[in-house]
Amino acid sequence: MASILAWIVAVECHAAPPGKRNSLDFKAPVSRRALEWAEWLRDRQEVELLLNVSAAPGSDEAARIEALRPRLRNGAEAHRADAASLRASVGKVARTQPADILLLLWIGHGVMNNRQRYLLTQDTEDLENLQSWDLDSLLQHLRSARMPPLQIGVIDSCAQVISDRPGNVQLSGTGKTSRRQHFYFASTAAAIASVNPFEPTLASMALDVLKAIDWPPLPRPLDTLLMDRVESLASRPVRFEWTQGSGDQWSSRSSSGDDDKAMAAHARRARLSEVLFRHLWLDVASTGETPAALAKAIRDDTVEAMARKIERNAPDAPEPDLLRDAWGRVKLVQQWAPGLAALGLSVPQWTELARHLVNEDARHAPQFAELRELLLWSLDMNRDVARNQGRSHAALLRLMLMAMKQSAAPGASARSAAAAARLDADLQADPLMAPLLAAVQPTAELPKGSVVIYVELELPANAAEPSVQRYWLLRESVIEPGAELALEGPMGEQLNTLINHVQAGEVRPVRVELLAPFLLLCGQREWLSYSIDMGELTGIPAETGAALQRVGLDAVWPICWRWKDRLQGKQSKLQPALWQQRGRQAQERARASAQLHCRFDDEQPAAGEDEAHVLGLIYLPPSPAQRGRNLEKFFKQLIDGEPYMLWPGVEPADAAAFKATVRNWLAGQRLNKLPEALCQARSGSKLPELVLFLDEPDRNPYAQTQRFQTLGAAPT
Repeated sequence: MASILAWIVAVECHAAPPGKRNSLDFKAPVSRRALEWAEWLRDRQEVELLLNVSAAPGSDEAARIEALRPRLRNGAEAHRADAASLRASVGKVARTQPADILLLLWIGHGVMNNRQRYLLTQDTEDLENLQSWDLDSLLQHLRSARMPPLQIGVIDSCAQVISDRPGNVQLSGTGKTSRRQHFYFASTAAAIASVNPFEPTLASMALDVLKAIDWPPLPRPLDTLLMDRVESLASRPVRFEWTQGSGDQWSSRSSSGDDDKAMAAHARRARLSEVLFRHLWLDVASTGETPAALAKAIRDDTVEAMARKIERNAPDAPEPDLLRDAWGRVKLVQQWAPGLAALGLSVPQWTELARHLVNEDARHAPQFAELRELLLWSLDMNRDVARNQGRSHAALLRLMLMAMKQSAAPGASARSAAAAARLDADLQADPLMAPLLAAVQPTAELPKGSVVIYVELELPANAAEPSVQRYWLLRESVIEPGAELALEGPMGEQLNTLINHVQAGEVRPVRVELLAPFLLLCGQREWLSYSIDMGELTGIPAETGAALQRVGLDAVWPICWRWKDRLQGKQSKLQPALWQQRGRQAQERARASAQLHCRFDDEQPAAGEDEAHVLGLIYLPPSPAQRGRNLEKFFKQLIDGEPYMLWPGVEPADAAAFKATVRNWLAGQRLNKLPEALCQARSGSKLPELVLFLDEPDRNPYAQTQRFQTLGAAPT
């Protein structure tokens, strides 16, 4: 019999002076559900129990906790659910020989900030001093070698959105160990969950299902019964699965124990990818059938016959219907995957579309190795909420329509646009998808650009290099100040810390715009890089400095530069009006042109030649160490108001070759995506070191934050 560790948490009462109640305390005894779990599990010999329940002193629930203490591994702290007692409990979950299965129930207040979920703990004193555990941090911590390999959790809490991040506990761990996590959240983003012990809740429904299924509890039987029941809950529960870093997909090692090479051979015999074969095997593994039998059924198109055979042997088993559903999903993926692959989208583009698809309901976008895996995930996403095939198909269709829009966007290749047109015709003629088009098309909007990090730089007196002064975040049309961070070290290390902090909490990718005073616009290479000591990573001693590896941030993140002095509007001598006019003209030219043209400032435009979109420089601008270097001609170009410029990061050895390389690259780019395109090209070492200056007047962070000082806001 598998060993099971059950950790049950209920935060009913919060910190308060003796004799008083906290305004956040639940008026109903929500700990009652948690105690029902504990009392039912108490009689199962294979179950060890951990309990952290903060019930009202003197209540019936408090007396029930006392009765449970002798059965608990943490009897002395069972009545506490503060950060210290919770840490002690999670420490007892971890051990050299962990239990086979972890059952986790958490009931209490939950909030969201920046799409991150937090669970309030007993330490919370009032609304102004919220104390919590970061749920993502907890899930990541549980994915370690000392934790149970199968983890099933029920988080019965709200997901109320708040403007400020609460105080929170961050647990250690990389989360990269192979662990199967199946967690059910009572609330989708911004929803309020009912934890009333006198009404059906996620916790009560989950307990009913645990009592009904065979033991030890396994994810699929639990999921089959539970997700049908929770459809009635107004908070729209969602499911989160993590299995070996691949989203909803399962590894053969964690599901059946079969060797991966053998599973790959069975998949080849079935003429399916491993992803699709494993998706089917998941619902057959517990029936007594073999991978070889499944492969033969797929190859001979006798999957329905296999389902009927399983049904005859076990009339009440869920596996036959699960197999039929999975086979339907696999056939849909097989039908549409070739046409979608022909769109020519990259894995990062598909990833961004998937992130956009889940943005409203869950923060966890899928990880996938191939397109078919992503398509399976889209079909599974709404199946978790309701046994409604139409909703599952609508999720797939929405993903397809977004991909078609992406591949037919301005600047896309003719081949991609033609593939999108063919796919559109196929959808219009498909009896399953065509009826859904009218309803789904309005919801298939593409993500609205990147999250922009505006980073204000300064050069302190007597400092060797610049540092980060402050930053703001622009999400769509809303700009807000960034959280305070302790940024240490050289500028490159400060930027790396800042960018990673922001991106970790964002679904969409980030772009970095550096707001720099005049002497910092040169963009020295060492300011945008940091060092890694390879000797420390490898454990191989090396001479000082010999093992240092430089990492260029502009090859990892989209970065551009902007002129802080003019953006702030302090001086009319900097010709802000001319800059605004040139900005509008450059954008209008780019919209009317099929490709971007670059002119270098030492060249005269030929007669009849269209005005260029981007101005190139062939020299290095002034710097703090060389203040007079090319000072006059660089300042002239800034005063002339060109909003789109670039120049070398290091002196080019061959000016003609440098110009040709830059022109050829720019010709195939879009003006509003230059930082992203430069990052991609630099990561592949396809371009020399460049400094990109994108100073658009209609995107002025100082105007948006009311820091524009004298001349009024830039035109929109």
